[in-house]
Amino acid sequence: MAIAALTLQYRAHPGWTAQLHLDNLRVACKEWGSPVASYATVRRYLQAQGNNRSAPRP
Repeated sequence: MAIAALTLQYRAHPGWTAQLHLDNLRVACKEWGSPVASYATVRRYLQAQGNNRSAPRP
């Protein structure tokens, strides 16, 4: 569930930092009552998927 949420977040907001993605993921996971990954895990996952931070859209 967290991976799907993170993927959707990245598609909607590719300019967000890993920390901002994590903060929003924590809110979503709290609603679902599921555990949250650490910052390092989220960052590694984003990098492994090729989801590098890109310039914000105009």
